[in-house]
Amino acid sequence: MIRKKNEAGFTLIELMIVIAIIGVLAAIAIPMFSSYRMKSYNSAALSDLKNLQTTQVALSADTGDYEALVLTTGDGTKKTIGNTEVSISNDNMMYSLVDTNKVSYVIVSKHIKGNITYAYDSDSTVIYMNDALYAAGVVLADPIKASTSGALEESLAGWKVK
Repeated sequence: MIRKKNEAGFTLIELMIVIAIIGVLAAIAIPMFSSYRMKSYNSAALSDLKNLQTTQVALSADTGDYEALVLTTGDGTKKTIGNTEVSISNDNMMYSLVDTNKVSYVIVSKHIKGNITYAYDSDSTVIYMNDALYAAGVVLADPIKASTSGALEESLAGWKVK
């Protein structure tokens, strides 16, 4: 077909090349977006863990004891522990285990859509992380058992230090 000089427009080949370039860019961007979302879920779980750790320290300063606590699938509202409020992010699961003497505790936190479970041990003041629980399909099925002696570190054997 012969085109006139004043006729404007794109050929079919040009349009197909543009669509192919957009497809390649989308193929690169979508996995990166998923990776960033996973990191944000894990960051929310870690942030909530640190907030609860701060709350436990404040509670211990007020009463002299730590408090056992289970917060599951947070809805973004504040929960009261002793006289202190703590907020938990949406879709985050947490619990705090206290030994029988109430002088030591472990906090475990995981976002439902995240792939890392975080734990904090008050005896060693170290934050641990475990991604094997996600690979094994465990959501947050009590991976840590509180001991009666106050030494909770052996429950975290095999966890990585963050």
